[in-house]
Order: sequence, then structure tokens, then C-alpha cells
Amino acid sequence: MTANVQKITSQKTDVNYKSGRMASTFKIVNEKFNRWGGDETNLDIGGGAGEVATNYLDALYVENLTYDPYNRTAEHNQKVLARCLNGGAQTVTINNVLNVIQESECRKEVLQLAKDCVENGGTVYIKIYEGNKSGQGSETSKGYQNNMQTMDYFSEIKDVFGNVSVDTAHGLIIIDA
Repeated sequence: MTANVQKITSQKTDVNYKSGRMASTFKIVNEKFNRWGGDETNLDIGGGAGEVATNYLDALYVENLTYDPYNRTAEHNQKVLARCLNGGAQTVTINNVLNVIQESECRKEVLQLAKDCVENGGTVYIKIYEGNKSGQGSETSKGYQNNMQTMDYFSEIKDVFGNVSVDTAHGLIIIDA
């Protein structure tokens, strides 16, 4: 799907898979925003190899499709894209993904994928891990970390979506498509 290539891949950044944890975004969206109520599809971009979020959303009658070029097979990702492109998802989640991609062009491709997959009237939820907040990116033992604050991603997000708001209480970027 991506035309640009990450110099340092995100393959080892799937820390939730090994620990059996789920990104906090899913519970925040469910409990604070009461967003998921069944019979809908969420696309989880960069969701890793695990199924914890999928199982959580399954209990809410939400189909969770995970697209991850580094932790899922090409065949799996192609099937997900076939279902989601052209507005096939009511919601899209991007959890701690943009912050592990060094190249702005690659981050914009992730955002464009979200835009292409969320239906008109749907919502995109983005969570950023800010690292040490220095703005100085660096290689880590698991890949790369931008160390940028959430607000530092806004220009890239606005370039793709235009309409952006932030829930500062939970550190979520919320985009109404």
C-alpha cells in the first residue's frame, strides 16, 4: 500500500502483543465517548500481531480489522484493504503508530489510508506516544521514536484531513470525517 519506505521499520514496536495489553484508546472511545454500539467496523492501522483489541471490540459487536504491514501477512492486509477502502469502516484507530515512523511522507501515507477507509461521517482516533517530548527523534532498541508532542503532528494531519480536534484529557486526536 505504501509507496514510501521506512528507513527503520516498526516491526518490533508492537509491545502490546507480547504483553497481552490493549491500547487505551479502545476503552476511552467506548467508555468516554460511548462510540461503539455494535454492527460497525473499525480499522486498526498498525494494530500489530495480537487480537486483544479485536476480542474487546468483538464483545461490543464491532468488527475490528487490523492492517499492519510489518506484523501481518500481505494476504491478510490485502483482504483488510479490500473491505475498508472507499469508506468501508465507521471508525479508524491509529495507536502509537505515527510516533514510530521517522519519515513524514510515510506518516502522511498512514493518515491518507485512514481517510480513504473511514466512511463519510465516521471518526478517526489517533493516539501518540510522546516519548521524552524533546522533538529529537532517535533509534531505540525496538525501532524508532520521534519524541514529538501530540500537537507537533497537527500540520501533517491537517494536510490530509483538514478538520481536527483534540481531547486533551485523554490525549486523543479526534477527526470527524
